[in-house]
Amino acid sequence: MPAGPVNRTLLESYYQNPGQIYDDTMTEGAYGVLADQIDQNYYQLSSLINSGVLSPYLANMNAQGFMNSNFDIWQRGDSFTGTNIYTADRWVIGNGGGTTTVTKVSVTPGDAFSPYKYFLRFSQTSAGTSSPTLAQRIESVRTYAGMTISVRARIRSVGAGPYTVGVFAIQYFGTGGSPSSAVNTHIGDIVVTNDLQDLVVSATLPTVVGKTIGTDRNDYLAIQFNMPSNFIFDMDFAYVQVNIGESALPYQPRSIGEELLLCQRFYEKSYDLSTKPGTAVSLAGSDMGGALDTASLTFSTPFKVRKRTSPTIQVYADDGTAGAIRNVSTSSNVTSAVIGQYNEKSFRVFFNTSVLTAGNLVGYHWTADAEL
Repeated sequence: MPAGPVNRTLLESYYQNPGQIYDDTMTEGAYGVLADQIDQNYYQLSSLINSGVLSPYLANMNAQGFMNSNFDIWQRGDSFTGTNIYTADRWVIGNGGGTTTVTKVSVTPGDAFSPYKYFLRFSQTSAGTSSPTLAQRIESVRTYAGMTISVRARIRSVGAGPYTVGVFAIQYFGTGGSPSSAVNTHIGDIVVTNDLQDLVVSATLPTVVGKTIGTDRNDYLAIQFNMPSNFIFDMDFAYVQVNIGESALPYQPRSIGEELLLCQRFYEKSYDLSTKPGTAVSLAGSDMGGALDTASLTFSTPFKVRKRTSPTIQVYADDGTAGAIRNVSTSSNVTSAVIGQYNEKSFRVFFNTSVLTAGNLVGYHWTADAEL
């Protein structure tokens, strides 16, 4: 019997008319028709879910807790070396005492990473004494508390291997007041080889009942990949996922537009998406205005997306000089501007000294950082 609506002709063949002697076999036949149809519809729906065509959950935190899960958004640049720095949007690295570089790599259509546009290459170029890390800090330590979660990574090693990567959840209660100490949970280990694989681990996170959360609004749940220590290696991440449940759901990436809006709650810039902040570039699309007099000048810059908290602001002149604003009329940089009155929605730039002539045109690029 194919999936679909109930076969009413078949069902009606088991109907009994008033006055007929009651026949159990006819009733059982009618129930059988309904049960068979329900079973077939269930099998069809399960097949669509298992193949990824349908999802049993809405596209929310239940199904995907990571932002920028397939590494489409790289507002800060394409390559990063350091520790405790953000790389691809929302992804922070630690070097484990060695040297760690993260690079955006374009995907060639038809290769193992298709249909994705980029993958993240994690390179440990000098070994450290502890585990280098790749992590995302998810806003609010309450996230998934007391729940069973599954973490999936589509990942491979390049050249050598296999390597064991530990997956951890870190419940960080923030700062301010007397917050509780962080709680680390080992979700599981994945073994990474040269073959691109979907690797999944699951665990139940501790509850936060009885814990104290700091008052500075910077608590979070971090999902962290602990790379092998004392090794030099390269690993490629195609996508990652965290969802509620004992198994990984079919991976369903968001659109680039959706991901960008989510990421801009934590980091936003005036530059084009592909332009690294601090690059010498035209002020086209930046904030510009004219001086009415030499006494004072105020610019107000709104954000596209309300920030998680009042962000750290950095301004740039068109030649890439940080902390400077460009006087276009005199082809010179002004460094006496003051950044102030910034909040979750906007910031202002003040000129409090006579550094401008009436009619001067000035402008600046900027970044706003509200990361955890």
